[in-house]
Amino acid sequence: MSVQQHLKLDSHCKNCKSPQIVIDNGEYVCRQCGRVQGPTYNENTSIQFLGNDSNGYKRIFYFNERISRWCCVEPRIAPDIWELIHDEALARDPKDATKPKYPGVGTACNRKLIGEILRNVKIDPIMAEKHRSRKFKRQPLTKKRFYDKYYEKWKTIRWKLTGDVPIRPSHQLVACVKNIFLALQTPFEIYKHHKSCDGRKHCQKYFKCVHNFINYDYVIRIGLQIAEKKHGFAGAYDLFKEEFTLPSKKIVQRKLRPLMTQMVRYNGWEMPNKD
Repeated sequence: MSVQQHLKLDSHCKNCKSPQIVIDNGEYVCRQCGRVQGPTYNENTSIQFLGNDSNGYKRIFYFNERISRWCCVEPRIAPDIWELIHDEALARDPKDATKPKYPGVGTACNRKLIGEILRNVKIDPIMAEKHRSRKFKRQPLTKKRFYDKYYEKWKTIRWKLTGDVPIRPSHQLVACVKNIFLALQTPFEIYKHHKSCDGRKHCQKYFKCVHNFINYDYVIRIGLQIAEKKHGFAGAYDLFKEEFTLPSKKIVQRKLRPLMTQMVRYNGWEMPNKD
């Protein structure tokens, strides 16, 4: 099925209610607002092995969410939330009203600055109640959850603040990285249990087995390098690597890289030297 082919669906967009739902790289996407509605699992792809494994489908869903943020097509920021972010970003220096509080907004609006702005946004009780979580036991919006949720959208926030269109990956590169991710699912199921595991409950406590899929940002960084070497996407890693932050070097070397090496080699690929 071709990219952005129209579907005859009865459903509408969950975000803006538009009926303009299209297929884009294996996902249902709203053409009007860009929100990803969910993955399409009716195609003949390498995820067939998952069967009824809900955890496997969740992994793919979370990965697609991460890809959406990379492409700046994640669900839109609510108008009242955006007003808070916008007002804080353009606030005046409390010590000198003639100067901006964040002078870098106009000259060096990067991820670090967006994080600083988000940390300083004031969430009053009314806003906290209005934006209660749908996932976390319907808890009011806290400063931490606000930061965690919107820091992930830093590229879109910078875009809205400055008008500078971010560098976004091509459809071809996104499709390639997604296919690499899908190809890693089978070896993950094979290698997630340590060779000495006896299958007991909570085996990860005893045998260093891995039940949750490894760090998505790390997987994408490795995927970009494989896309470069195997599929000809020259410069992809250097262009986008800074968007995908790594955990500590210790975690990478002891937990992520050994398992990823097994998964990569299972597919007959060469494990990249860089992380």
